[in-house]
Amino acid sequence: MNPAAARWHAPAVLYPVGRRAALAVGCGLLVLAGFVALGFWAVQGAWRHPWWLLGAAGSIWVGAVALALRFWRALPAGDVYWSGEHWELRCSGRTVSYARVCMHADLQRFLLLRLESADQPPCWLWLERAAQPERWSDLRRAVYSRAQAAAPDAPTSSPPARPGQ
Repeated sequence: MNPAAARWHAPAVLYPVGRRAALAVGCGLLVLAGFVALGFWAVQGAWRHPWWLLGAAGSIWVGAVALALRFWRALPAGDVYWSGEHWELRCSGRTVSYARVCMHADLQRFLLLRLESADQPPCWLWLERAAQPERWSDLRRAVYSRAQAAAPDAPTSSPPARPGQ
């Protein structure tokens, strides 16, 4: 690694993850918008279409609501840690080590990531700047950086403890 790349590499960072109010509001608004759209369609004459089309539209909306609830309930609550070499998720009931992240949405104040590990199924993470604003820039640098090559005799770093533990 050249000296410039080493100087600008992302620092190790510990960041909280979990279910957040902004995500709940966003999902709720999408569910409500779908319901309003179906209602508007019904008022405008949806009854003129075949009955199976009405049933299919309602079923798709119910399925979307079920998927949103499943996504919400599956979100882990804990900490995600970038060591400079790999990602790690620590939460109650689940630990994912030696993982990599895949960016799915970068909304500047919010990130939607998928954490992938060789030995566990993928895990979705919703991260918000409001959770820890002082570490947000470090987290974003870590998400977009490549892993450092560890020195052969260098010890592997472990995540720091959260304040108050």
